Amino acid sequence: MFESVISNELNSFLEMRKAVVSESTAANEKTALNSLDRHLAKCDYNNKVLSEDILESWVRSLGGKSKTVHLKVITIRTFVKYLNGIGNLSFMPDAPNMKSDYIPYIFSDEELLMLIHYADNLETRELKVFKRIS
Repeated sequence: MFESVISNELNSFLEMRKAVVSESTAANEKTALNSLDRHLAKCDYNNKVLSEDILESWVRSLGGKSKTVHLKVITIRTFVKYLNGIGNLSFMPDAPNMKSDYIPYIFSDEELLMLIHYADNLETRELKVFKRIS
């Protein structure tokens, strides 16, 4: 599955994570780990200790929304904690800030008037209330 010099560590970490996180979280983490693995292989990185240079170049190579990049880096930070715990003292990358992708919708005066009109003219329905039998 993984091809870089740290393939065994990546596999061990992923198996450990699968035991404690949901399937969807494990799948997302696998995507981030695959991204790092491909980057290490592409750069011919042959050290089991991840340096600041290699991790920063990986972070710079990431594309997509800021939240996606942030979550991938968080996964790799968790992996680095794992590496440090097994004695491969690696650099801890900073997690980039997330930017909000929220774009507010601003109603026009006409839309607000229509909304108020329809709210004022809603037909009420009688709700049937059931008694609970004790």
